[in-house]
Amino acid sequence: MSTDARIRQPRTAEIVAAVLRRRILDGELADGEVLSPQSRLLEEFGVSRPSIRDAFWILQSEGLLTVRRGKHGGAIVHTPKAEGTSKMIGMVLEVERVSASDLAEAIDLLEPTCGKQCAQRAVEDESIVAELETLVEESKSVIEDRLAFLQSSQKFHDAIVRLAGNRTLALVAGALNELWSVQQLERGGTVDGEHSIERRNAAVHDHEAIVDAIRRGDEAETAKRLQEHLYVAQKMVMADEAVSSPVVVADPRNLAWSELRQTSKRGPTSRNL
Repeated sequence: MSTDARIRQPRTAEIVAAVLRRRILDGELADGEVLSPQSRLLEEFGVSRPSIRDAFWILQSEGLLTVRRGKHGGAIVHTPKAEGTSKMIGMVLEVERVSASDLAEAIDLLEPTCGKQCAQRAVEDESIVAELETLVEESKSVIEDRLAFLQSSQKFHDAIVRLAGNRTLALVAGALNELWSVQQLERGGTVDGEHSIERRNAAVHDHEAIVDAIRRGDEAETAKRLQEHLYVAQKMVMADEAVSSPVVVADPRNLAWSELRQTSKRGPTSRNL
């Protein structure tokens, strides 16, 4: 057998990490649970202490463990959460120097698809339209308050994604939406300006048109309305040079980011208005 054809054998640490990872993903190890002491793991796996240490390092790099030192230390389990998806995607996009416009294009492709699914499902599920109508009314009630309006608008777009009924699509589209909101805040994008109220009213009108298309079960019209709305929102909140710049991951020192994080239970403000 040639050298190139050889199959690499996994290291002992990788095998131990794979077993522990499976226990975490299967729910056998709960979020926040402390792993058994190393002495027990050494006995269970029959491996060396460095192998256990390296296995912990692998799981830490995946965000599944935190090793706490000291008298009351130990390895703390962390189950994967949707909230971390956008940051991980963002870091990959940033290191690969992917532009914010590329991110925006992905959202413009995904969210209209979610809208079409909502229109299809709304024919038999009246609660979809009812929830979206409630969110539109909420946006109207806070239209004078920039932050509250942006948060309400975010909830509308989150609902479009969630009510599509596909959890994988909801996770991916939701993560990209959250990541775009970071671009808006990190690069100074804002809807404040002399026409901000007019722009918010226009956004509410767009949302009403989207809900109406969903109510009628018109998938094509729903997708069209969403595409047009997303395009306008993108142009409104970020300058052309910012859109062409590489994606960035949120800097917690950014005051605008901190302000919105603290005032919204749902996380950062969306690009969508």
